[in-house]
Amino acid sequence: MDQIAELGASIVTLTGGEPLLRDDWPDIARGVVDRGMKLRFSANGHGLDDATLELLVELGTDAFAVSLDGVKSTHDKVRVRVSRAAPSAFDEALAALDRLRPSPIATEVITTVTKENLDELEQIRALLIDHGVRQWVVQLAHRTGRLRDRRSRGPSLVEPSDLPRLVRTLVRIGRRRSPRLLVHNTIGYMSAEEPLLFRQGPSRRLRFWAGCGCGRTTMGIAPNGDVKGCANQIGAPFVVGNLRVEPLADIWRDRSRWHWLDPSPEQMSGPCAGCALSEVCGAGCTALAYSASGELFNNPFCARAIAASVEEATP
Repeated sequence: MDQIAELGASIVTLTGGEPLLRDDWPDIARGVVDRGMKLRFSANGHGLDDATLELLVELGTDAFAVSLDGVKSTHDKVRVRVSRAAPSAFDEALAALDRLRPSPIATEVITTVTKENLDELEQIRALLIDHGVRQWVVQLAHRTGRLRDRRSRGPSLVEPSDLPRLVRTLVRIGRRRSPRLLVHNTIGYMSAEEPLLFRQGPSRRLRFWAGCGCGRTTMGIAPNGDVKGCANQIGAPFVVGNLRVEPLADIWRDRSRWHWLDPSPEQMSGPCAGCALSEVCGAGCTALAYSASGELFNNPFCARAIAASVEEATP
């Protein structure tokens, strides 16, 4: 935490996995606030009982994000119940939202879109309204973590052909006042709907994706000390150093390590090769591109390219 603060970081988010399962999470959290940084959590809601909430408030927690990935049957397929006292992971998540609701901690829900919940977004929105959630982040699932194994019995990944339907749904939902919809940077890239998808959000000066900020405005630190651009970037080729081996400042300031930033047109492949806007969007989210294609600058989930291919195929 000393090293993070010395770099001038303003916000630290504790995530996982499930950060509240660590016995020492309060010590880590105090390390954030004692150094003047904002403390946030991104979790599944497991273990968020009254005593834990009281401690979170005492620590001055700025925000808490709870994952909700569908109606009960769908969410329980994705998330594992931790507390034996809770009927299901879904019930744990809703109980966490209800506990957080009257607290001073800003609360949001994160939904990771898969084939299972692609048509449940309106139902999820209704749940959020019922539980007083004001901010909703929607992101695309990609092949990391448990989803990395193609033989997994977990949810199925959305395919590029599903993206136009998802975009239409998000544009429709985003036009409503509640909850405030924040579309994650795994969705979009230079389509006609881009200004509508990204019209909301704190301090968003641009209404379009302008390249990966992982390693520019954010970093992720794994439990073993590995440093990468964000929590969604897992393993090679994203690990750029280890703070147990060398100072974090040396890793951060060695810009040559953050090799996915500012790619040249010659590095583009797949639908990104030859694209007139590739220098602006940089092939979108690198974690998504790499998990989908095995290449950093080949993103089959570009909404603009998908819309163009559909238009060409239409008589």
